[in-house]
Amino acid sequence: MFGSNLEFRHPADIEKTVLEVGMLPFFENGIAGFSVAEHTPSELWFSDEQDGPWEWKGPIIQLGHTAYGKFFNRKAGWVALEWLPDLVNVRRASYPLPPEDSQAPERLIYEVLRLDRDVLSRDLKREVGLYGMKLKSTFERYIAQLQMGLWACISDFEYNIDQYGNRYGWGLARYSTPEVMYGTDFVRSAIGVRTPEESLQRLVVQLKKILPDANERQVLKLLK
Repeated sequence: MFGSNLEFRHPADIEKTVLEVGMLPFFENGIAGFSVAEHTPSELWFSDEQDGPWEWKGPIIQLGHTAYGKFFNRKAGWVALEWLPDLVNVRRASYPLPPEDSQAPERLIYEVLRLDRDVLSRDLKREVGLYGMKLKSTFERYIAQLQMGLWACISDFEYNIDQYGNRYGWGLARYSTPEVMYGTDFVRSAIGVRTPEESLQRLVVQLKKILPDANERQVLKLLK
């Protein structure tokens, strides 16, 4: 089974694993052991003394070797850049954007990200008229849909700072597009070269290689 002796104690441990295996969900996902959550010691979660996986997300993104977002059944995780073009090819065929002249929230959000390049979540909500507690779940639904389609990803997290210079709170996501972060030619390099089905098969083969005990249904559930 994947990572039976694996333990994450530093952001470099997570990045190394993602680069080796290709992708890694943050949370449990139906494939036993295949997540950051299942390999991180409990004392590193939300500790006042030291950072843990919740705080490591931004620094790992900033290293520039992996993409991060709600890519796995609308739950967060990492994809190594080596495999990003194929996942883009698969997902954009399954989660197309509304037409350019559409006023659909997904299109409005995407256009802000495409033009403004890097936007804090609260500012993005205001830009598209989805700000406020009553609309929070609505915004989260649309931004998750865009991440599933690889039209959007998370570029960093921003924390509030108290009077003593200490971070507090959960951290606000900054959103961007894969094209802005990693280059249009690279992100779209599998589109038109392989069919979405061919890209999907490449991803299936990779995951089955590292998850030999996972069945086809479990693997496809993560990838589609």
